[in-house]
Amino acid sequence: MILPAFVMLIGAGAAFASQNAKTSSTNFQLKTGYIYSTAVNSCVPIRQCSDIPGDVCTVNDQPNGQPVHDLNVAGNFSSCNKTLYKPQ
Repeated sequence: MILPAFVMLIGAGAAFASQNAKTSSTNFQLKTGYIYSTAVNSCVPIRQCSDIPGDVCTVNDQPNGQPVHDLNVAGNFSSCNKTLYKPQ
């Protein structure tokens, strides 16, 4: 009688742990960063950045470098000015 209850507790704990792992792994996903190109009048992908606040993501990782941004609307390459940050 104790063994089935113990097995259920272990199963519930494992499910909870795997759900937490999924949640925290999505926090560290990289996002494609864009710069606006006047040559093509569109945002072009340049590098991977993060949306977790920190140092601003730039083209060359230098504080005075050109900032890299996220698209304002997913799939719309005409406007990109959402701030992105250096990957953690």
